[in-house]
Amino acid sequence: MKHLIIGFLLVLLQACASTDAEQTNTQQRTSGPELSTGQMAEPAPRTAKPVELYSEQFFLNFESALNQQTEDALSSKIDYDKMIEYFIGTKDLNATAKENLNRLFSTVSEGMITGMKQTPDMEWMYIGSQTGNNGSFISYYRAAHHDLLAYYQFTWLNGVIVDVVNLALGAGISSGFDFIQESSSTNVYSHKQLDNLGLFFKYLEDSRYNQMLRTYNLMPKRFQQQDSILGVLLRVRDDVPNRELPVALSRSLARHKTIHPRYFLYYYEQKKYELALACLAAYPEPVVKDVRIQVEMASLQDALGESQLAETMLVDSILKQPYQPDAYLALLHLSMKTQQNEQAELLLKVLYDRFSVAYSKQSLLELEAGNSFITTANYQRYAKYIN
Repeated sequence: MKHLIIGFLLVLLQACASTDAEQTNTQQRTSGPELSTGQMAEPAPRTAKPVELYSEQFFLNFESALNQQTEDALSSKIDYDKMIEYFIGTKDLNATAKENLNRLFSTVSEGMITGMKQTPDMEWMYIGSQTGNNGSFISYYRAAHHDLLAYYQFTWLNGVIVDVVNLALGAGISSGFDFIQESSSTNVYSHKQLDNLGLFFKYLEDSRYNQMLRTYNLMPKRFQQQDSILGVLLRVRDDVPNRELPVALSRSLARHKTIHPRYFLYYYEQKKYELALACLAAYPEPVVKDVRIQVEMASLQDALGESQLAETMLVDSILKQPYQPDAYLALLHLSMKTQQNEQAELLLKVLYDRFSVAYSKQSLLELEAGNSFITTANYQRYAKYIN
């Protein structure tokens, strides 16, 4: 049975690890000219020289490796023996048990890596780190491509990776291992319950989403609440007819108002902006401070009628991360919406000078308040500025 469960888990991890459509910005980021990676100035140098373990440069070097060849960068740093030491300990393990665990962690890790490389051309960026438990260290990275966005947490022990988690979904190597441990408890679950689990993965693999949602409702609650299961449900939601969630999960969210980054988009679409905001605030602190999350949070504050607070958040993000364009773009949209035309003109000129982004009249018309702005003297001055 364990071999069958591991096979199912590979399907799940590959779905959870992928960055496709995990989090779509609430701002109109697709409107106007596109920004390429080359338009973003780099404030800190990346170098391949030997550096101090867990220093900022150590993590910047890993960022560079992820951008060059994601699979090789991950494979070269993951250590299965250290995973066993970190999750289980080696004191009472004999050689056979250690070999079996090594094989298990290898399978789980490979499933995660396969999913992470499914979306090509992702731009990786190191955003912060902090001390972990039991001598470990944790680093956080953003993986982005246009409106596709995900945040990953890497746990390090003695200079190697022992865990990788997709924070938006809450799924990763550790949750995969927990899932196997849980589902292998044959004395706890009946064959019928395990059969339903198998059907869930079968329907996922075959893209039969309606059947997958119904099967989820028949699974034991402890399976329904597994991070890996919840992660895959939210991951494939874009492909589900009418973007529905299983009845059991929808009722649970309505009753308990569960807060987790994986539910951000669900609450946003339900116009429950306070809950959506709380889901973003539930990320680890280094991720919450990232400009892309700050832009999302500012947009939610604006939706709640707090446009002044939203503006303050965006200005603060620009001051703290001046080499990334996201907060400039969001503040431009907000300035036009609130008819702060002088500020909008200044932002357009900064985007042109710093990021080589020029808005045509047509691209401005695609913005929410572009119609009004193009009738102003501010637009006329900007048009002359770029021509």
